[in-house]
Amino acid sequence: MKTIILKIHAIPPSLNVIERMHHFARQKAKNQWEEEVGWEAKAQKVIPAKPLIKCKVQLIYHFRDNRGRDPDNYAGKWTLDGLRKIGIIANDTFNHIDLKAVLGEPNKKSPHMEVVIEYEGNETVDTTTRTES
Repeated sequence: MKTIILKIHAIPPSLNVIERMHHFARQKAKNQWEEEVGWEAKAQKVIPAKPLIKCKVQLIYHFRDNRGRDPDNYAGKWTLDGLRKIGIIANDTFNHIDLKAVLGEPNKKSPHMEVVIEYEGNETVDTTTRTES
C-alpha cells in the first residue's frame, strides 16, 4: 500500500457557512479552495504520474480549538473536487473513493487539514488511452 500525504494550510468552510453564501460568492470560494488544493499539491510534489482510480482518502481536520463540530459539515466535497482537477484522483465517486473525515489534534497557531491517500501501486489511470464521454 502506498501513501500520499497532502497538508493544506487552511480548512475549507463548513457546509453551514457554504449554504449561507450568495451563489456567486459560493462559486468563487469553491474555485479558490480547489486552486489552494492544487497549489499545495504542486508545491509538495505529491501529484502521481497518472490519476489514481481507486483509493482510500482520509481528511484529517486540525481546527484551532476543541469546539464541537458536526462531521457531516466537513464532508470534503471541495477538497475532492480539487484533487480530481489537479489529477491526483481520477474520479470522486463511491466506485473510486473510500472517504473518511476525522478530527485531528487542535492547532491554535496553524489550523489546517491533512489529506491522506492510500492506494495500491497499480491503481492508476493510463491517461494516454482514457477517453471522455
